[in-house]
Amino acid sequence: TYGDWSSDVCSSDLVVLSNQRDRAQVLLFNPQQETSASRAIRMDIGDTKALVPPVALGAGVVMPLDSGQVQLFSPENGKTLALPFQPETTPGTKVAWRKPVVAGNEVFLTDGQQRLYRVVLKDQPQPHLEAVASGKPVAELLETIAVAGDTVYGVVRGTSGDMIQAFNRNDFAPGKEIPLTGRLTAGPWQAGDVAILVSSKEGLICLEAGQNVRWQSPLSYGPLAGPPRLESGNLLLTSQSGTVWRIALADGAEQDRVELGEPLLGSAISLPAGGILATASDGT
Repeated sequence: TYGDWSSDVCSSDLVVLSNQRDRAQVLLFNPQQETSASRAIRMDIGDTKALVPPVALGAGVVMPLDSGQVQLFSPENGKTLALPFQPETTPGTKVAWRKPVVAGNEVFLTDGQQRLYRVVLKDQPQPHLEAVASGKPVAELLETIAVAGDTVYGVVRGTSGDMIQAFNRNDFAPGKEIPLTGRLTAGPWQAGDVAILVSSKEGLICLEAGQNVRWQSPLSYGPLAGPPRLESGNLLLTSQSGTVWRIALADGAEQDRVELGEPLLGSAISLPAGGILATASDGT
């Protein structure tokens, strides 16, 4: 069985699920097929380690490694599709990457302390990942980053409550600081053109372009089991207690919900026939 599932759509007909116990191993399936068979593939990472879940970039899977390299793999065979991005590091240094974020055709990366990068896939002189912008967090980021239009969001520790720190997408120049009354408990996550995070007091917070908060919504069904999934203008949310519900991306209003009756782990996925694919807390 697999532990903490993390999923990302690689194309319109491919979902990639990563294995918490071995992040280089992924499970692939087609959600458009009612009887889709899944297959497990291990990315060819050699003697390095992948410490965070991969994300999808086009038809490939971006996987940061503890060596500092950021690789682009084929999810079909686990082989590299391009030369890696390699930041400047001293020999033997391990890089504790946070989970990368993809916005459009760009990958955003951070280690939370020293590095912020905007990376793109270039074809010439041969396919390779290249940083087109870099910066440094103004303070240590608690988790990863998320992108909303022209803004990159991170969260830093505050005295009585944490603080959302905005950065300019193009050059990572620090922008607006948005104080929270509570502490960051989950996120931030990418969801289309917005960023979503959870505060211990504010609940769900939706951040949009322009360094603004779009809405706040209470977590009525308890802590989330995984990241929200964007589906046709709604967010599909999964609670650890077994509730799956949808809220409108525009204003955070609840649209519908279903009680599955058992604890869940990871994000649920809607199927074409109208059902929901969810992972129970025991990995089944």
